[in-house]
Amino acid sequence: MDKQTDPVCDMQIEVEDAAGQSDYEGRAYYFCSSACKEQFDANPTRFINKSEIQN
Repeated sequence: MDKQTDPVCDMQIEVEDAAGQSDYEGRAYYFCSSACKEQFDANPTRFINKSEIQN
């Protein structure tokens, strides 16, 4: 199983169980809830910069 980190809340989720997915700049991002996906879609750079620093 493939685990990913929700870039909004930093929760670890299984890709198969993700509540949503967004593609941004050629990369797929997975979300634990539709609320996290909506926040990301409204302002992806706010969350990408944070998650890229942590990885």
